Amino acid sequence: ANRQAMSTYPNIAGVMKYNENNKFRGAWSPQISTPTPKFFVVAPPARPASKAKQPDPPKIEKPRVEPPSDAKFNIRDRMNNYRGCIMEDGTCYNNVGDVIGFIEEEAGEAGSVEQEFLGKIRSDNVVENNLEVKVGTLDLGHCTIQDHEDKTIAEIQGTGEVKGHASTYLGQFEPFGYRDMRVITLYLLLIDRGMLSEIEG
Repeated sequence: ANRQAMSTYPNIAGVMKYNENNKFRGAWSPQISTPTPKFFVVAPPARPASKAKQPDPPKIEKPRVEPPSDAKFNIRDRMNNYRGCIMEDGTCYNNVGDVIGFIEEEAGEAGSVEQEFLGKIRSDNVVENNLEVKVGTLDLGHCTIQDHEDKTIAEIQGTGEVKGHASTYLGQFEPFGYRDMRVITLYLLLIDRGMLSEIEG
């Protein structure tokens, strides 16, 4: 006797609907065809497994550089290690010698590595980004920096130490003078925002 097995699996094509924001908003719209009888057949031999993707070569980390002796500020991180510097011409470097931005002190402006305008500090010490949106404020009377909601996120002490919202030591600017608060504010809010993170690292 012929042994024939019937497969009644329907062919289902699901159609998903998306709105203008590319978000799924509907349910499946099933289209089910009439079942077609099929015989079991011998499965073809399995294809050989494809070769595993080769891992990317390890990244070579740049060695850290020593703090320059001619910097306007040398900057230390929360572990008191060299984090970067701001040179007299406003060029900002990280601890491996890469340029991370620029500060034009006289104009009160900050720029990116590509020399694109990042924002400015106004005469009333409000800091705006390149879209003229407030990102923070400098309170010269208390030597504090507030965020866009006027919450204190940093306090600069007379030694140049930076304390976070929870009085966490975040680093230090060496040397420090109160007349430099506008430059430091531009650096912290527009160039190296990560220094203000109390959970960084």
